[in-house]
Amino acid sequence: MLVLKIVSQCIVGIASLIAILIDYKWHDKRKKLFKRLRLFLILLAILGLGFSVTLTVIDDRDKSTEISNLNSQLAMATDKLDTIQESSKRVENKLQPFLDLAAYRFPDLDTNSALKKLRTELQLLNDRTDYLTEAEQSRQQEENNFQLLKNTPPSLDMIARIEGDFVHVGVIFKNKVPVYANYSLVHKVGNIDQSRITGGGKTEIYPPLKNSPVFFPPSMGILQESQRELKNQKVIITLNFESIYFKETLDPRLKGQMSKVFRMDQILGRLIPE
Repeated sequence: MLVLKIVSQCIVGIASLIAILIDYKWHDKRKKLFKRLRLFLILLAILGLGFSVTLTVIDDRDKSTEISNLNSQLAMATDKLDTIQESSKRVENKLQPFLDLAAYRFPDLDTNSALKKLRTELQLLNDRTDYLTEAEQSRQQEENNFQLLKNTPPSLDMIARIEGDFVHVGVIFKNKVPVYANYSLVHKVGNIDQSRITGGGKTEIYPPLKNSPVFFPPSMGILQESQRELKNQKVIITLNFESIYFKETLDPRLKGQMSKVFRMDQILGRLIPE
Protein backbone atom coordinates (compact mmCIF):
# COMPACT_ATOMS: atom_id res chain seq x y z
CA MET A 1 0.00 0.00 0.00
CA LEU A 2 2.79 2.44 0.86
CA VAL A 3 4.66 1.73 -2.42
CA LEU A 4 1.50 2.40 -4.47
CA LYS A 5 0.94 5.69 -2.69
CA ILE A 6 4.54 6.79 -3.36
CA VAL A 7 4.32 5.74 -7.05
CA SER A 8 0.99 7.57 -7.58
CA GLN A 9 2.34 10.74 -5.97
CA CYS A 10 5.52 10.54 -8.03
CA ILE A 11 3.41 10.21 -11.19
CA VAL A 12 1.41 13.32 -10.24
CA GLY A 13 4.56 15.28 -9.48
CA ILE A 14 6.42 14.20 -12.63
CA ALA A 15 3.39 14.82 -14.86
CA SER A 16 2.87 18.30 -13.37
CA LEU A 17 6.57 19.15 -13.69
CA ILE A 18 6.71 18.04 -17.32
CA ALA A 19 3.51 20.01 -18.09
CA ILE A 20 5.06 23.15 -16.60
CA LEU A 21 8.34 22.66 -18.46
CA ILE A 22 6.79 22.12 -21.85
CA ASP A 23 4.48 25.06 -21.30
CA TYR A 24 7.53 27.18 -20.53
CA LYS A 25 9.89 25.78 -23.16
CA TRP A 26 7.54 25.00 -26.06
CA HIS A 27 7.63 27.92 -28.56
CA ASP A 28 4.73 27.14 -30.78
CA LYS A 29 1.85 26.33 -28.50
CA ARG A 30 -0.61 26.20 -31.38
CA LYS A 31 0.55 22.80 -32.61
CA LYS A 32 -1.62 19.76 -31.94
CA LEU A 33 1.30 17.81 -30.48
CA PHE A 34 1.73 20.39 -27.73
CA LYS A 35 -1.96 20.44 -26.95
CA ARG A 36 -2.24 16.65 -26.93
CA LEU A 37 0.88 16.20 -24.79
CA ARG A 38 -0.23 18.79 -22.27
CA LEU A 39 -3.71 17.25 -22.15
CA PHE A 40 -2.19 13.80 -21.58
CA LEU A 41 0.03 15.09 -18.79
CA ILE A 42 -2.91 16.85 -17.14
CA LEU A 43 -5.04 13.70 -17.35
CA LEU A 44 -2.14 11.62 -16.06
CA ALA A 45 -1.73 13.98 -13.10
CA ILE A 46 -5.50 13.89 -12.39
CA LEU A 47 -5.55 10.08 -12.57
CA GLY A 48 -2.50 9.82 -10.33
CA LEU A 49 -4.06 12.22 -7.88
CA GLY A 50 -7.35 10.30 -7.90
CA PHE A 51 -5.51 7.00 -7.42
CA SER A 52 -3.51 8.49 -4.55
CA VAL A 53 -6.66 9.80 -2.89
CA THR A 54 -8.34 6.39 -3.27
CA LEU A 55 -5.35 4.65 -1.75
CA THR A 56 -5.38 7.12 1.12
CA VAL A 57 -9.07 6.47 1.81
CA ILE A 58 -8.62 2.67 1.65
CA ASP A 59 -5.55 2.81 3.87
CA ASP A 60 -7.37 4.97 6.40
CA ARG A 61 -10.31 2.56 6.45
CA ASP A 62 -8.00 -0.44 6.89
CA LYS A 63 -6.20 1.29 9.71
CA SER A 64 -9.50 2.12 11.39
CA THR A 65 -10.55 -1.54 11.13
CA GLU A 66 -7.19 -2.70 12.44
CA ILE A 67 -7.36 -0.24 15.32
CA SER A 68 -10.87 -1.46 16.14
CA ASN A 69 -9.69 -5.09 16.10
CA LEU A 70 -6.72 -4.23 18.27
CA ASN A 71 -8.99 -2.44 20.72
CA SER A 72 -11.26 -5.49 20.85
CA GLN A 73 -8.30 -7.80 21.40
CA LEU A 74 -6.98 -5.46 24.07
CA ALA A 75 -10.37 -5.48 25.80
CA MET A 76 -10.50 -9.30 25.68
CA ALA A 77 -6.97 -9.55 27.01
CA THR A 78 -7.87 -7.13 29.80
CA ASP A 79 -10.94 -9.21 30.69
CA LYS A 80 -8.83 -12.39 30.73
CA LEU A 81 -6.23 -10.71 32.89
CA ASP A 82 -8.94 -9.59 35.31
CA THR A 83 -10.34 -13.13 35.39
CA ILE A 84 -6.87 -14.56 36.03
CA GLN A 85 -6.29 -12.05 38.81
CA GLU A 86 -9.64 -12.93 40.41
CA SER A 87 -8.87 -16.66 40.14
CA SER A 88 -5.45 -16.04 41.62
CA LYS A 89 -7.02 -14.20 44.54
CA ARG A 90 -9.50 -17.03 45.10
CA VAL A 91 -6.70 -19.62 45.01
CA GLU A 92 -4.64 -17.50 47.37
CA ASN A 93 -7.59 -17.22 49.76
CA LYS A 94 -8.06 -21.00 49.66
CA LEU A 95 -4.36 -21.59 50.24
CA GLN A 96 -4.10 -19.10 53.05
CA PRO A 97 -5.30 -21.54 55.76
CA PHE A 98 -2.64 -24.02 54.62
CA LEU A 99 -0.01 -21.30 54.61
CA ASP A 100 -1.03 -20.31 58.13
CA LEU A 101 -1.06 -23.93 59.29
CA ALA A 102 2.34 -24.61 57.71
CA ALA A 103 3.80 -21.51 59.37
CA TYR A 104 2.29 -22.55 62.71
CA ARG A 105 3.46 -26.17 62.49
CA PHE A 106 6.94 -25.43 61.17
CA PRO A 107 7.90 -21.89 62.18
CA ASP A 108 11.62 -22.52 61.59
CA LEU A 109 11.21 -23.43 57.91
CA ASP A 110 10.68 -21.22 54.90
CA THR A 111 7.27 -21.23 53.21
CA ASN A 112 8.06 -23.80 50.50
CA SER A 113 9.74 -26.25 52.89
CA ALA A 114 6.93 -25.85 55.43
CA LEU A 115 4.29 -26.50 52.74
CA LYS A 116 6.15 -29.64 51.55
CA LYS A 117 6.36 -30.98 55.08
CA LEU A 118 2.70 -30.16 55.69
CA ARG A 119 1.80 -31.95 52.47
CA THR A 120 3.64 -35.06 53.68
CA GLU A 121 1.76 -35.00 56.97
CA LEU A 122 -1.57 -34.51 55.21
CA GLN A 123 -0.82 -37.43 52.88
CA LEU A 124 -0.06 -39.66 55.87
CA LEU A 125 -3.27 -38.50 57.51
CA ASN A 126 -5.20 -39.23 54.32
CA ASP A 127 -3.70 -42.73 54.10
CA ARG A 128 -4.62 -43.34 57.74
CA THR A 129 -8.16 -42.12 57.08
CA ASP A 130 -8.48 -44.46 54.08
CA TYR A 131 -7.25 -47.36 56.21
CA LEU A 132 -9.73 -46.61 58.99
CA THR A 133 -12.54 -46.18 56.46
CA GLU A 134 -11.78 -49.56 54.89
CA ALA A 135 -11.55 -51.14 58.35
CA GLU A 136 -14.91 -49.66 59.34
CA GLN A 137 -16.48 -50.86 56.08
CA SER A 138 -15.05 -54.32 56.69
CA ARG A 139 -16.37 -54.31 60.28
CA GLN A 140 -19.76 -53.15 59.08
CA GLN A 141 -19.80 -55.89 56.45
CA GLU A 142 -18.92 -58.49 59.08
CA GLU A 143 -21.64 -57.13 61.35
CA ASN A 144 -24.17 -57.35 58.52
CA ASN A 145 -23.05 -60.90 57.73
CA PHE A 146 -23.33 -61.82 61.41
CA GLN A 147 -26.85 -60.36 61.64
CA LEU A 148 -27.79 -62.27 58.51
CA LEU A 149 -26.27 -65.46 59.93
CA LYS A 150 -28.20 -65.04 63.20
CA ASN A 151 -31.49 -65.03 61.27
CA THR A 152 -30.65 -67.82 58.84
CA PRO A 153 -32.21 -71.27 59.49
CA PRO A 154 -29.64 -74.09 59.71
CA SER A 155 -29.39 -76.32 56.66
CA LEU A 156 -27.96 -79.77 57.43
CA ASP A 157 -27.63 -83.27 56.09
CA MET A 158 -26.79 -86.45 57.96
CA ILE A 159 -24.62 -89.49 57.33
CA ALA A 160 -23.85 -92.64 59.31
CA ARG A 161 -21.25 -95.36 59.13
CA ILE A 162 -20.25 -98.55 60.95
CA GLU A 163 -16.91 -99.04 62.61
CA GLY A 164 -16.71 -102.34 64.50
CA ASP A 165 -19.76 -102.60 66.71
CA PHE A 166 -20.34 -98.84 66.70
CA VAL A 167 -22.46 -96.53 64.58
CA HIS A 168 -20.94 -93.11 63.93
CA VAL A 169 -23.38 -90.27 63.15
CA GLY A 170 -22.11 -87.25 61.24
CA VAL A 171 -23.51 -83.85 60.25
CA ILE A 172 -22.88 -82.14 56.92
CA PHE A 173 -23.36 -78.34 56.90
CA LYS A 174 -25.02 -76.82 53.84
CA ASN A 175 -24.57 -73.29 55.19
CA LYS A 176 -22.42 -71.63 57.83
CA VAL A 177 -24.90 -71.59 60.74
CA PRO A 178 -23.46 -73.29 63.89
CA VAL A 179 -25.91 -75.47 65.83
CA TYR A 180 -26.64 -77.33 69.05
CA ALA A 181 -27.53 -80.90 68.06
CA ASN A 182 -28.19 -84.38 69.37
CA TYR A 183 -29.58 -87.54 67.85
CA SER A 184 -31.57 -90.66 68.69
CA LEU A 185 -30.89 -94.02 67.08
CA VAL A 186 -33.18 -97.04 66.74
CA HIS A 187 -31.64 -100.35 65.60
CA LYS A 188 -34.24 -102.66 64.02
CA VAL A 189 -33.99 -106.28 62.91
CA GLY A 190 -37.02 -106.85 60.73
CA ASN A 191 -39.79 -104.96 62.55
CA ILE A 192 -38.35 -105.51 66.02
CA ASP A 193 -36.46 -102.76 67.84
CA GLN A 194 -33.20 -104.23 69.03
CA SER A 195 -31.83 -101.14 70.75
CA ARG A 196 -32.52 -97.44 71.25
CA ILE A 197 -29.73 -94.97 71.87
CA THR A 198 -29.73 -91.21 72.41
CA GLY A 199 -26.35 -89.78 71.52
CA GLY A 200 -24.46 -86.57 71.19
CA GLY A 201 -25.91 -84.82 74.23
CA LYS A 202 -26.50 -81.20 73.25
CA THR A 203 -23.33 -80.79 71.28
CA GLU A 204 -22.25 -77.40 69.95
CA ILE A 205 -21.10 -77.92 66.38
CA TYR A 206 -19.46 -75.34 64.09
CA PRO A 207 -19.12 -75.66 60.32
CA PRO A 208 -15.62 -76.90 59.40
CA LEU A 209 -13.34 -74.89 57.13
CA LYS A 210 -13.57 -77.62 54.52
CA ASN A 211 -16.82 -79.12 53.32
CA SER A 212 -16.49 -82.31 55.36
CA PRO A 213 -18.83 -84.00 57.88
CA VAL A 214 -18.55 -83.44 61.62
CA PHE A 215 -19.11 -86.63 63.63
CA PHE A 216 -20.62 -87.04 67.08
CA PRO A 217 -18.78 -89.25 69.56
CA PRO A 218 -19.55 -92.90 68.65
CA SER A 219 -22.71 -94.48 70.10
CA MET A 220 -22.74 -97.56 72.27
CA GLY A 221 -22.09 -100.81 70.47
CA ILE A 222 -25.36 -101.95 68.88
CA LEU A 223 -24.20 -105.04 67.00
CA GLN A 224 -23.99 -108.16 69.13
CA GLU A 225 -22.56 -111.54 68.26
CA SER A 226 -26.05 -112.89 67.59
CA GLN A 227 -26.71 -109.98 65.19
CA ARG A 228 -23.77 -110.45 62.85
CA GLU A 229 -26.24 -111.62 60.24
CA LEU A 230 -26.87 -108.18 58.72
CA LYS A 231 -29.80 -109.08 56.51
CA ASN A 232 -32.99 -107.06 57.21
CA GLN A 233 -31.20 -104.85 59.77
CA LYS A 234 -31.95 -101.10 59.70
CA VAL A 235 -30.89 -98.07 61.68
CA ILE A 236 -33.29 -95.14 62.04
CA ILE A 237 -31.53 -91.94 63.10
CA THR A 238 -33.36 -88.77 64.13
CA LEU A 239 -31.33 -85.55 64.35
CA ASN A 240 -32.55 -82.65 66.49
CA PHE A 241 -30.87 -79.30 66.06
CA GLU A 242 -31.23 -75.59 66.67
CA SER A 243 -29.14 -72.56 65.75
CA ILE A 244 -26.88 -71.39 68.57
CA TYR A 245 -28.57 -67.98 68.10
CA PHE A 246 -32.06 -69.38 68.78
CA LYS A 247 -32.15 -68.09 72.37
CA GLU A 248 -31.45 -64.56 71.08
CA THR A 249 -34.03 -64.50 68.31
CA LEU A 250 -36.59 -67.15 69.43
CA ASP A 251 -37.30 -67.60 65.74
CA PRO A 252 -38.94 -71.04 65.29
CA ARG A 253 -37.32 -71.34 61.87
CA LEU A 254 -33.98 -71.76 63.65
CA LYS A 255 -34.99 -75.16 65.09
CA GLY A 256 -35.45 -78.37 63.16
CA GLN A 257 -35.49 -82.14 63.07
CA MET A 258 -34.66 -84.68 60.41
CA SER A 259 -34.82 -88.46 60.25
CA LYS A 260 -33.12 -90.94 57.96
CA VAL A 261 -33.38 -94.69 57.56
CA PHE A 262 -30.19 -96.59 56.82
CA ARG A 263 -30.01 -100.20 55.65
CA MET A 264 -27.10 -102.37 56.71
CA ASP A 265 -25.44 -103.71 53.59
CA GLN A 266 -24.37 -107.32 54.29
CA ILE A 267 -21.82 -107.48 51.51
CA LEU A 268 -20.19 -104.10 51.97
CA GLY A 269 -20.66 -103.96 55.73
CA ARG A 270 -21.83 -100.37 55.76
CA LEU A 271 -24.94 -98.22 56.15
CA ILE A 272 -26.76 -97.14 52.99
CA PRO A 273 -29.52 -94.46 53.08
CA GLU A 274 -32.90 -95.69 51.92
